[in-house]
Amino acid sequence: MKGIEFGIDGWRAVIADKFTFDNVRLVAQGIAEYLKERVEEEIKIAVGYDTRFLSDNFAEAISEVLAANDIRVNHYYAACPSPLISYLVKSDQLSGGVVVTGSHKPPRFNGIKFKASYGGPASADMMHRIGEKIAALRDEDVKRTSIVEAIESGKVVIENGDKEYLNHLLSLVDTDAIKSFAPAIVTDSMHGAGIGYLSGLLNRAGCMVYNIREDLNPIFAGVNPEPIARNLEELSLEMKKSEAVVGFAVDGDADHLGVMNNWGGYISPQQIFPLLLLHLIRNKRWNGIVVKTAAVTSMIDKIARVLALKVRETTAGFQNITAFMLEEDFLIGGEESGGYSFKNHIPERDGLLSALMLTEMMAMEHRTIAKLLNSLYDEFGALYYDKRSLHVQTRDTLIDDLRARAPGIIAGAKVDDVRMEDGIKYIMRNGNWLLIRASVTEPIVKVYAEAGDIAETQELLDAGGEMIGAEATIEPIALEI
Repeated sequence: MKGIEFGIDGWRAVIADKFTFDNVRLVAQGIAEYLKERVEEEIKIAVGYDTRFLSDNFAEAISEVLAANDIRVNHYYAACPSPLISYLVKSDQLSGGVVVTGSHKPPRFNGIKFKASYGGPASADMMHRIGEKIAALRDEDVKRTSIVEAIESGKVVIENGDKEYLNHLLSLVDTDAIKSFAPAIVTDSMHGAGIGYLSGLLNRAGCMVYNIREDLNPIFAGVNPEPIARNLEELSLEMKKSEAVVGFAVDGDADHLGVMNNWGGYISPQQIFPLLLLHLIRNKRWNGIVVKTAAVTSMIDKIARVLALKVRETTAGFQNITAFMLEEDFLIGGEESGGYSFKNHIPERDGLLSALMLTEMMAMEHRTIAKLLNSLYDEFGALYYDKRSLHVQTRDTLIDDLRARAPGIIAGAKVDDVRMEDGIKYIMRNGNWLLIRASVTEPIVKVYAEAGDIAETQELLDAGGEMIGAEATIEPIALEI
């Protein structure tokens, strides 16, 4: 059985269906073939894994195959965040990295992420070429050794890079300011790879930390490890009964961040990204370009116009953000789902550093997240962002059909610009916008909208649903701002 399709950042499948040991070994052999074709010097790879069912065993199987291909493997000793592996790849000048993780997917899924030598997600071209190598393999082409033999031969080295990575994160913020502020924070690892890392990092920075869901639970106690409002009820309840100023949650592999205010209200990524941007510019005095995906709030553009910043807008997938980061002097990159990357770090999402940066912002301004948001709206005005995931019978020609008949008016507002780089995005003359994008992996179409009024946002979403002939909302999503 194969059925292995590499997409954005790698491959995911259901455990014991397509995500089997045989298929995992095929993927490892495909990665080995790809690297042997392109790396002239000794090939060195970091291998890590998350807290999911059998992730440690799958990671061992990968290391065994890589070692049998005469590749030096730094095998991480315990479950760890994906950005830690990316950091080790870059800092240790390795050829790449492999992480066994289902990220934010339900517990029945697992996956494999491949990290390039620059310490970030591999490009679409890299993933395509690895996919080609895998497709050409037969089961008998896979080379194998045992993990014991690989360790004894020195091909596999047990890695522990916690200290180096965490020290680097702490070096990027003013820990004296944080210690002076001494905020009480509730951390929620959602039973994922952030266990011990998120709470430990903030504790070292000078925070009073209370943690929940810090125990190992391979099925995540029945809650998908995605830090969005509907999955953070436990964190919200804890915030309501504690005196903490903020709550932080990270997803299954700790590269995305979710945030709760001091009374247990969910703070959207569309609110967090602007705050992080202002913090880097005004408090830290950093500079550089801002990179965002098309579905990110236009609040970023409003701030950029006022502060004379350059903004690059790209298609979905963090590897597209990374491409800009590798070519230009970047300040911050962000996507609509709560993944952020920062200057002076790696071109990769990092939920731990995102939490640390927000903590530093509160400390330097002596204000809670709620007060920081009030200041943001006072200066730049409020925007209301929402999205829907809609089911349609066919998606194959949908976007092309929409491009061929772009309307001049949507929800009573004149369309001023139509962008077609990522689905189709309608920019209205009044600043409102509507984005329609078909999912690559699921039979759904995502509709995003933002306006200066809640009612206008809903009207845009309704209009988007009518334009695509949607049959049903399969994933109702609450208003985020």
